[in-house]
Amino acid sequence: MNRLRWLRVLNGTLAVLAGVVVVMGFIAVVGAGFALSYDALKAVAVSAHMRADLAWLFPVTVDGAMAIATIVAIVMKKMDKPTWYPWIVVGVGAVISVICNGLHAWNAGGDEIAMAVSAVPPLLLALCVHLLMSLVESIGASVAVAAEEAAKPTPARKPARPKPQPAFSTPEDTAAGAPAEGDGGDLDGGELQRVKKGRRGVAGEKTRWKSTDLLRAVEELKAAEPGITREQQAAHLDVSTRRIRQVVEKFAAA
Repeated sequence: MNRLRWLRVLNGTLAVLAGVVVVMGFIAVVGAGFALSYDALKAVAVSAHMRADLAWLFPVTVDGAMAIATIVAIVMKKMDKPTWYPWIVVGVGAVISVICNGLHAWNAGGDEIAMAVSAVPPLLLALCVHLLMSLVESIGASVAVAAEEAAKPTPARKPARPKPQPAFSTPEDTAAGAPAEGDGGDLDGGELQRVKKGRRGVAGEKTRWKSTDLLRAVEELKAAEPGITREQQAAHLDVSTRRIRQVVEKFAAA
């Protein structure tokens, strides 16, 4: 148990560390890519005769549109909506950023290699944003599955049904002269069979008697054991003393 507990703690710690590394790496890569792309796009905007004090809005517009479109695509996917349009916006923004970075390198006197190198920051910026959104989506799906599993009710264990116990003695016990549980040990097998005539029921329940059969059984018990009490009669016949008194008084009055 302790080993399993420590393994869970270790897994949780490693997951936290991995999350910290991913976040820090994402911030570093995105920050560097945005800074490089921002400088190139701003220079292209100035070359396109935009106002110098407003030229910084051009890279914010291009790279910001890519980031917003990526988030919209993830949200629309969760809502089971088509995501082709947001991804088109992401693609168009990436193409514009790459072309502007290439133009910046070309205007600075660079060749084709310089243009290709200048296209790396905007590409990595777009890929990192998409990678982060994919990670967030995967974490959200895992949390949803875990919450669904935790919300499932635990099936209640049904209690084991007790095995029914025989209310009367078996034929072997009767043949051997052994008394049944709850019956008088002084009665022989024939008397026991007469006393039990008309009884029905299972263990743990009072036996139902017909009035005439109960009176006959009481009389037979009195004949077999002259000193038997009303409580002993009730215990032998598996009825209440009140029931015996009612039957005796009823036939006595008649």
